Amino acid sequence: MESWLRPFLAQTFNWVSTQNLHKYGAVLNRFLPGILENEEATKRALQDDKSQNVEEVQKIIGYDFNDRDLLRQAFTHTSHHKDCISYERLEYVGDSVLNFMITKEHFFKYPNLPPGLLSPLRAANVDTEKLARAAVKHSFHKYLQHGKPILTRRIQSFINVLPEYPLHSHGLIDAPKVLADVVESTIGAVFIDSNSSIDTTWEVATILLEPIITPEMLETNPVKKLYETCQKHKLKVRVVDMWSHDGSFEVFVDNQMRGKGMCHVKKEIALNRAANKAYNEVIGMLSVDISQDPITGICQSYDQFWVRIEQSYNNLKEESWIYRNKKSLQCRIALIEKAIRKLSGCIRQIENLHPSGASDIDIINQAKMLLMQEPTYKKGFKFDHV
Repeated sequence: MESWLRPFLAQTFNWVSTQNLHKYGAVLNRFLPGILENEEATKRALQDDKSQNVEEVQKIIGYDFNDRDLLRQAFTHTSHHKDCISYERLEYVGDSVLNFMITKEHFFKYPNLPPGLLSPLRAANVDTEKLARAAVKHSFHKYLQHGKPILTRRIQSFINVLPEYPLHSHGLIDAPKVLADVVESTIGAVFIDSNSSIDTTWEVATILLEPIITPEMLETNPVKKLYETCQKHKLKVRVVDMWSHDGSFEVFVDNQMRGKGMCHVKKEIALNRAANKAYNEVIGMLSVDISQDPITGICQSYDQFWVRIEQSYNNLKEESWIYRNKKSLQCRIALIEKAIRKLSGCIRQIENLHPSGASDIDIINQAKMLLMQEPTYKKGFKFDHV
């Protein structure tokens, strides 16, 4: 049966195709011009959108490109479409130029800062999170051309968590590298378009990176901060790595669990989160002595807190004129002067971290914790009467 059925079906198919081909052709002739016209209109609309994007980005960075294709390239991810010219080469240039410019700026701005502090200061201003924050601040993610929905989700997750860390999380959140890349590629595009002008490129970079992290704003990595604090107070730290099992770390201080951090994406972030929680627990435990200070402990407002510090300082200063020969008193005053200068910086830092405002008691507590880390406090700086 199969021997005669196959030729029959073949002949039937050919007949149907021949009889109906002119009908399909008529349909195509009727609709094809409209389809092509719509395609051209779509291309023109996309081109107009890209031109508008270029104009908007130029306003953001304060620079008009001679070659606008460079700026378009700076915002094109490799996933945008096949054979597209992506930002990778411009990112390579921007990364090198940005590191050089930051190094130059810090070298001349902080002539007394040693290399041991210059290096982390530069790193804090060019790391992935810092640049990703800059991209979000200037809405660069809205102009990024890519073809990966997962990138959109990661960027949105990053944006959602930013309010928890207004300045920098110091390794506690996962910043999408694509956001940092587009900032570097933009800087690279400006550098190439401006005939390698460092001055012009730096003007754009300062707009993008504002606020630039200063030595006073520099924070220590949570793990390093925890170990340094515990070592200073002779506390034993033990870290339990369970990341391969459930994406977590546990930190024990003197055999008591003080922090647990989780992150299934990056092991380093899970460790940092655990260390940060443990550090805050330890600081809270050690800050009991500070809360019982006869002057700062009874303050209920930021103004009272600062007034009492000044009163304590002025009282001691007056006594120093009466007892000039008391070296211990003079030494005590020097410690207080140093601590007050440090506390002023701490309070400015706290206020920067709370641009929307914070309660007085929160500012006081954070100031106490920051002050407590200072060797001057441990050497005898107390706001009590001599």
